[in-house]
Amino acid sequence: MVHINQTGTSLKQFEKIFNNVNFTYFIVAPTCQDLIKNQDETDIDCGGTECSECSLNKACLVNSDCFTNECSTSSKICTVKSGITHGGGGGSPFNDLNVIGSYGRTIPTSIIVRSGILIDAIQMTYETSNQTQGSVVTQAPVRGRASGTQHQFDLLPGERIVKVNGRSAGTVIGLQFTTSTGRVSSYYGGSDGTAFTEEYSGYVLSYISGRCADALDQIQFLWIRG
Repeated sequence: MVHINQTGTSLKQFEKIFNNVNFTYFIVAPTCQDLIKNQDETDIDCGGTECSECSLNKACLVNSDCFTNECSTSSKICTVKSGITHGGGGGSPFNDLNVIGSYGRTIPTSIIVRSGILIDAIQMTYETSNQTQGSVVTQAPVRGRASGTQHQFDLLPGERIVKVNGRSAGTVIGLQFTTSTGRVSSYYGGSDGTAFTEEYSGYVLSYISGRCADALDQIQFLWIRG
């Protein structure tokens, strides 16, 4: 009698090799919740062929090991693509990832902007999902001051932000968003400062970070593979 522990090896291959041998198969359930790095996991209980994708800063080998679909070729950890910082150094730093968490794949579902001659504030709502916990919707705090005219841009199911246009100087002056369906938001803000465009082929917006106080002093867009 030959005992085979099935952890991904083809049973038919064994049967061909050991012809006319009686087999007893022991099917081992995936061990993706045992707090141990085993099977072909790239980090504890994530990555590989059996478990769900890994969250940010977890170990990986290939892009598909990560919720962000971005495995750093140098550090071999799950990461995001960091955009350029726009604006100045005033205010206090913020990072929406600290609010939404890094347990899954995060995308914006709604953007609220308050503006006049510049961007007074921005507030993002995100949906984060993974294979085990499902989807969670989280609204980040207002980044800036709740003044100026309020505008809201809601994304449709399956729609993603693929491009951001804007203007900046010592603060963020203006913002405009383009989606994967070609839909374009209104332009929010003023006309001073220097124009910028952020768009990376194959990437969609995941979350934002920056600096804020009485206005949106600085913004940085963080992108993941679509």
